Amino acid sequence: MGIQQYLYGLNSRARVAAGLAAVTVAVIAPIAGGTPAASAQSVTQVAHASAIAADGPGHRLYYYWQAIGGKTWHKELVAGRNSTYSQPALAQTGRVAAIAAEGPDHRLYFYWELIGGTRWHAELVAGKNSTYSAPSLARVANYSLIAAESGGGRLHAYWQPISGKRWTPQLVAGRNSTYSQPSAKQIGRTAAIVAMGARNRLSYYWQSIGARRWHPETIAGKYSTYSAPSLAQVANFSVVAAVGVKRSIQVYSRKIGTRAWRAQLIGGFDSTYSAPAVTQIARATVVVARGPRNSLRYYWQAFGVKPWHPETVAGKNTTYSQPSVAEVGRSAVAVAQGVRHSLVFYRQAIGSKHWRRQLVAGKSTTY
Repeated sequence: MGIQQYLYGLNSRARVAAGLAAVTVAVIAPIAGGTPAASAQSVTQVAHASAIAADGPGHRLYYYWQAIGGKTWHKELVAGRNSTYSQPALAQTGRVAAIAAEGPDHRLYFYWELIGGTRWHAELVAGKNSTYSAPSLARVANYSLIAAESGGGRLHAYWQPISGKRWTPQLVAGRNSTYSQPSAKQIGRTAAIVAMGARNRLSYYWQSIGARRWHPETIAGKYSTYSAPSLAQVANFSVVAAVGVKRSIQVYSRKIGTRAWRAQLIGGFDSTYSAPAVTQIARATVVVARGPRNSLRYYWQAFGVKPWHPETVAGKNTTYSQPSVAEVGRSAVAVAQGVRHSLVFYRQAIGSKHWRRQLVAGKSTTY
């Protein structure tokens, strides 16, 4: 039984290993027996459409969108040849579709397009030798927030008021603190960032909205974490997912306003071959990851219920990157790189148990 059917009745550092491609959140190379290197794509809802950002051939940056309920995918060139050297991050910030990505010479770029518009605008967020991971992008209150690993294993955040022009940098954590792409979100009334720290720790940083001080926490100690983590607010909980020992998925959660983190292992050992992605779908916590034999795995847990329920979205030899997941309209959607560097979209309507597959872009389109 699918999550939706159940709930309806009762919810790189720059570029990693060649050949595994990408559209949004990066996963670092394996450390001490962690997951194999893989890249990721990102899917989200922008206005009344499913939207995807992807790194294309020749280091170009592309944006794909499909109206909710529609069948046709529309393709836009965001930035041309040799512009993009990481997986892009995608979000709606105010009345724009927004993308962040690492550019040439480790610069950090922000691209935006008015919803309903046709022109993409580029902004330089941070200059040469500033950025050494794929960035994470989120709307936090009335700001756009970008987080990225900077030189020497530092962690930086960059802020811009919605509709503003100036980016303000902040040092979140100092030298040798950060060893993966971060994940940034608004959690309650805070900005929050997670990343893999020194000796494979899982680190969490938060800042009250309107304040300037970042507060560091350790969610899980040394040798606990073997991928870039993913962060989401699910109901009134902070939730973090990351690869743990022996290719398992560890999910950490805590109620907003409390201090103690609760850990759960899902998927079992040797179940996970990419960094996971976590989000809320309807009234459930959802995690997706690349599974054994290049399958696409989907796990869900209803609010207030302990068991995790696994599903196979796509079988063996279908999935060649870290997947991304979101709720768009009244559907769960997932995106992953398919065979021959194609881009594939999967959708499951809430209340249904069937996953439907669509080819967004054909072979040799997605890197």
